Amino acid sequence: MSPIVAALEGLEVGPDAGRAAPVGEAAGLSLVEALSRVPDPRKPRGVRHGVLAVLLLGACAVLAGARSFTAIAEYAHDVGRAVLDVLGVGAVAPHESTIRRVLQRVDASALEAALQSWVLPQLSAQPAPEGTPRREQRRVLALDGKTLRGARVRAADGRVWLPHLVSVLDQTSGGVLGQVQVAEKGSEITAFTALLDPLDLDDVLVLTSVTCLSASPRADGARRGGPVCRRGRRAGRSAGCR
Repeated sequence: MSPIVAALEGLEVGPDAGRAAPVGEAAGLSLVEALSRVPDPRKPRGVRHGVLAVLLLGACAVLAGARSFTAIAEYAHDVGRAVLDVLGVGAVAPHESTIRRVLQRVDASALEAALQSWVLPQLSAQPAPEGTPRREQRRVLALDGKTLRGARVRAADGRVWLPHLVSVLDQTSGGVLGQVQVAEKGSEITAFTALLDPLDLDDVLVLTSVTCLSASPRADGARRGGPVCRRGRRAGRSAGCR
């Protein structure tokens, strides 16, 4: 059996999957329910493959090693009917052009919020390994920025530049909890508030390679006994910035 089928065993994408669940039920969302909150960027008329099916197909393809729209389309055509039925894909797998248009036009903020509403409860439900000292059970988040070398953004005036993203990462799981694009590498600190505000930072250690979180209200909270913020590229050599 395909490992993707095993991972999705018991998953059903029924006719009500696209109906958003109440906000109060966010803690119990499955990945399908979370992604069903992402609106379809296309007009309803003539749509053969719903945005939910394309997102689930893309997620499985990336987990299987796909790194391009073409690779996702190849996965869709090669994976077999069993997986496509579980993902709610119709009789015909979507073409590369359909996958590319949907994923390029989907609301990135809505997609990120949907994934965050799914992954945060998953992380909170994971117990610390048996025998882990209490001082090491504190949750650690890392803030860092990276320039996307393989991407290009063309401005209205014709200028081309490399997009720079600032991310917040859960160090235990390696999960990315949020990303914000900034104008340039030197302005990373402006993204910290947007990334940290939606998160519960009680007893959380926040690491950053930038000078400090002094421009963020959450950093002020750190000095009042909230999350501890430290600077340093490696946790073992970080310097306190309370």
